[in-house]
This record gives sequence, C-alpha cells and structure tokens, in this order.
Amino acid sequence: MSDNPEKHQINETDHAWFEAGAPVPDDFVDQDLVELDAGADIGQLGIIILITAFAVFLAGQYTLEASYVFSDKEPIALNDGSEDEFLVGPGFFDEDGGLVIPSNRHVEVTGIPNRRSVSGDREFYGLVGSELYVERRVEDDRPRILQNTPREIERGVESARTIHEGSGRVVAFQDLPRRYERFVQFYSESYRIDFCGYEPSADLLSYQVRIRREAELALTDELGRPPTEMEIREHAGPAAACQNAYLIIADEDPKEFWLYPLAYIAFALVIGFSTVLLFRRFRGARDSDPKKK
Repeated sequence: MSDNPEKHQINETDHAWFEAGAPVPDDFVDQDLVELDAGADIGQLGIIILITAFAVFLAGQYTLEASYVFSDKEPIALNDGSEDEFLVGPGFFDEDGGLVIPSNRHVEVTGIPNRRSVSGDREFYGLVGSELYVERRVEDDRPRILQNTPREIERGVESARTIHEGSGRVVAFQDLPRRYERFVQFYSESYRIDFCGYEPSADLLSYQVRIRREAELALTDELGRPPTEMEIREHAGPAAACQNAYLIIADEDPKEFWLYPLAYIAFALVIGFSTVLLFRRFRGARDSDPKKK
C-alpha cells in the first residue's frame, strides 16, 4: 500500500513531511486553515461592531425617558399663583413673557384647549394663554384594518375638549425626539409660530420680516426717531421672535418608566462586553504579527 504511486505523489506535493507515525514539524503552517481563521475573525469583528453600534444608537434614543424616572413624583402645579384657574401662573414666565418650565418633569395643569389636531391615535391641542401643548391618546374610530396605519395631522374635529385637566410629562420642544418634527412643523406653519430650537420655514421668515418692518415704520412715525430692537419686538408681538414652547404628554408618571434604566444597564453591559472583545481581538492580532515581535 505504501508503494502506491498516487498516494506517494499526494504526500510529496501537498504535505511532503507526512509519513505514518511521524510528528508534525513545529514550523508547519497550513495556509488553508490560516485563511479560514482570518475570514472567521473578520466576520466576528463585524458582528461585534454592528452590535455595539446598535446598542449605542438605542441608548441615544431614550435618554429623556430613562432620566424621567428620577423626576420628583409630586407634580409641579403650573397654575400656582395665577388669578385665573385656567392660565399658567406668572412664576413660569420670564421678564419678556416667554414660558419657562423645567423640561422632562412631572407636571399638572388646568387649561382651555385650542388649536386642536388629531394624528392617528393621538390628539394634540394648545392651552389658551401660553405656548403649552398637550398630547393625549384617543380611541381610533377607523375600521380595524386601518387602525395600525398612520394618518395625517388634521384639524376641525368636533368632539374637542372644553377643559383640559390632568398631569403628565412636560418636555421642551428643543428636547423632543425627532419623531415629533412633523408635529412641530404642523403647528409652526399653521399658526405662524417660530418655535425656538427649530428652523422656521421660508414663508414664516418672510412673514416675520414683514411684520417687523411694519412695526419699525409705525414706531418711527409715532416716536419721531428710529425705534430700538426691544420696542420693535414689543410692537410686532410674539410672532416676530422665536417662542419657548412645551409639550405635555398626558398621563405619563415617572414610576411607569422604571424599565428604561434597566434597559440602559443592559446597553452598558453589551457595549462593555463588546469593547473588551474588540480589545482582545486587536491585541491578539498584534501579538501574533511576526513583524512586531
């Protein structure tokens, strides 16, 4: 059997060192196995990097929700100090009349809704007297087959609430997630409001330039001199400058958000474990490189 020329040829061309019972030389390297192992390493590194990137992405999406669980459980009463029970108290406005409320906090308020709109299973409306808006879940009365599909924001729904009263999580427009951009754009374009933290549309900018110019001309004739910037803003009204606005997401209580910190702990573990694996992979690759020895 050992004289078989075919077998003898295979031994000499592929693995000439091989003889029955002979040990494998220490310096022998099977190139096929090396290439296979290198390909496996690249695939594993790619998977680790993708998992890490996905965990970082998810962690960045829910920072507000995760921090809200540590908010004071006792809601801030936004009507405190107001002579009108349906208006926000004067303590929540700055000297220029802008609304100032701690963002991502538990609040309660009573007010009169206006500027109502509906989008899917959510209704939105402002509260008279301030740039304070409310988001509330509503029953979707569309056919069942359509209830899981979004619908455009619309106005003019007849069953509008006459009074809003309740608590929820208040978030400054500047802090809202990107999924609320359509909501902000709708109210900005529909009511010509420049919300701070968002780029106004070309039409809104044109409108602001026009009313500022009208205010400047009127004040110049009245005062007999060029008006100051403060005088122009006071005469033109709130539409001439950006407004601080807030959204109350109704019925959201801090104690209901305890899962988010747990999710962040899981994200941290995944990111930490992936980082350790990447470090070990790169260190192993460096140690095995003969050029660096």
